[in-house]
Amino acid sequence: MPSSIPQSIRIHGQLCGIISLRAKVNCTLGYVGGIILTEILSEENTAIENIALKIRVKIRLDFRGTGKPIRFFPGRKSIVRIAEENREQQAAIFRNVPIQGVFIEDINMGIDAYTVYDDILNTEVAYAPLELLISADSLKDVFKFITRDDFRKIDIIDPQVIVFTRYDIETLLYKVNEEMIKYKIMLERKINR
Repeated sequence: MPSSIPQSIRIHGQLCGIISLRAKVNCTLGYVGGIILTEILSEENTAIENIALKIRVKIRLDFRGTGKPIRFFPGRKSIVRIAEENREQQAAIFRNVPIQGVFIEDINMGIDAYTVYDDILNTEVAYAPLELLISADSLKDVFKFITRDDFRKIDIIDPQVIVFTRYDIETLLYKVNEEMIKYKIMLERKINR
């Protein structure tokens, strides 16, 4: 194959750029400082192109619905309906309120609600699941979702490889601490009501 024919470079299915085969392709793919870096080097090992991708995750949140049993209060909504309404409210918030560093690609509300018996409340509680597919600038932007009470599961879709520097770990631990403090304040407000 002649060396002058341009070739496209695809990383995780995304077209990243077109280079000529004369350039030495050295794609360093990793997650550094919250950004996936791909570097294409020339024969002199100087960067031709630096491409930043986002981290993509699927997060499942289960919204709770509690209430009195219907048999005692005929005009009340079922706990399943309350959970579904909570899920719909949160989905509307996710759709309409922008979150810095996060782009919500898809919201899946198609999962059926379920009920479980809560030993502490001594009653049945319903949960309505919601799945979010998000693209975040960095891993610390995902912490807003995983520190919620209704968080249940996370799947990291992209990247396949994550590399942390010392600075990245320090920043991540700082963000964990920050979110824990916010959560503690929220719990204190709930208890003091």
